[in-house]
Amino acid sequence: MPGARLLKRDWEKDHVYLVQFPRAGCIPSPSPFALKVETWLRMADIPYTNISNEFTKMSSKGQIPFVEVNGRQVADSNFIIDHLIEEFNKVSKADKVPTLATVSHAPFILIQNVDEFFTTISGSTSLIQKSIDDRLTPMEKSYARAYHALVEDSLRWVMMYQRGRDNKWFATEQGFIPYFSGIKKFAFKNIMCDQLRKKIMAQATAQGMGRNTPDEVVILAKKDLDAISMFLGNKKFFFGDRPATLDCTMFAHLVQFLYTPLVSPEIKTHMEQHNANLVGFINRMKEMYWPDWDEATNTRSLSTRWKK
Repeated sequence: MPGARLLKRDWEKDHVYLVQFPRAGCIPSPSPFALKVETWLRMADIPYTNISNEFTKMSSKGQIPFVEVNGRQVADSNFIIDHLIEEFNKVSKADKVPTLATVSHAPFILIQNVDEFFTTISGSTSLIQKSIDDRLTPMEKSYARAYHALVEDSLRWVMMYQRGRDNKWFATEQGFIPYFSGIKKFAFKNIMCDQLRKKIMAQATAQGMGRNTPDEVVILAKKDLDAISMFLGNKKFFFGDRPATLDCTMFAHLVQFLYTPLVSPEIKTHMEQHNANLVGFINRMKEMYWPDWDEATNTRSLSTRWKK
């Protein structure tokens, strides 16, 4: 947002500063929106630096996460990604064409048009400068929008309901308690967590999910998970062998049900027993974009290296 007060005054050009909550002990971020943006930045291979909001700093919209890039603040994970696509017109590594080094041992007979080949590897904008989702067909983009809405406007509220019912784990080693000591630790554990829980449940109630019983919420969660599982099918990612933005969104939300404590653990059990393809998908995304997962959660560092 133009004119917003920047946290990073000495910013570097074309470098993204991602402001989010500190790391938790069981997951790099219990905010699916922060995890989505960070995963997308890794997928797009955009240089970024994490900045802790220290539980207090919010965007001009009152949201977390937000980014600062080239002297501008942008909030809301969806607008962040849209802005970064426009700002960088970045290439996903999965969309890059081979270099000479990677094909130097390929049989020359496979290269049917030498002129076209050398034009390709020399940096043709039309062939290389593609955003992560440019390869999707109009129909696939419509599916992406529909399933994005399913996970962020329905399944997301299942998770909000879980934390609105009980978020005590926030004040344990699985959550954020190591960041506090003394009176602040007491206040976070005995006052702030419950205030946050009530706020979350109030939001879930206003949306409608919070008006349901725990059993009803589980039924809705299973229906959402089954629908997502059916769409994924036996594909590696939601649109084939290469991930897209929707995969970041799905991963960031689905992984919350596997790695964070739930009031209704039968949701996790349902995923493991009936949606095994979703568990496999989560593991593939972790392997590709979060090889530092354990390091990030064990050390709680926001600056672990994911590219070795």
